[in-house]
Amino acid sequence: MPAGEAFPTPFDLGQPAGQVLAIVLFLIPGLNCTWIVERLAGRTPLSGTERLFRAIAWSLLLYALASPWLLRLIHRLSEHDRLWPWEPIIGFSLVEFVAPVVLGLTVVWIRRAGWFKALTLSRSTYPPPELSP
Repeated sequence: MPAGEAFPTPFDLGQPAGQVLAIVLFLIPGLNCTWIVERLAGRTPLSGTERLFRAIAWSLLLYALASPWLLRLIHRLSEHDRLWPWEPIIGFSLVEFVAPVVLGLTVVWIRRAGWFKALTLSRSTYPPPELSP
């Protein structure tokens, strides 16, 4: 049985509207994280395509970190075990909105840390930036 038919959902993943909804729900965490990083660390000279790829990468990381919870939730649903009704709502809210903020703040904090700057300067082939007086 195809995965889209295993669990009844209010939207049909075989239709374009369901596919667009799935893509949007997948991209929201990465777009939120990218937005936070660029607002706190400064805008980067990336094109729209590069920003989209960065958002996809952040989304992949966030969903990979959330995958143990997601797999447990799917397993409990497939076994028809009782499920607290607020668990999926709270969990998806955390994955979609809270985790990207935490990840973005962590990335900016690491990028601003002295040890990270020293590490990247020692590994970089570019000359160090000129410091203005």
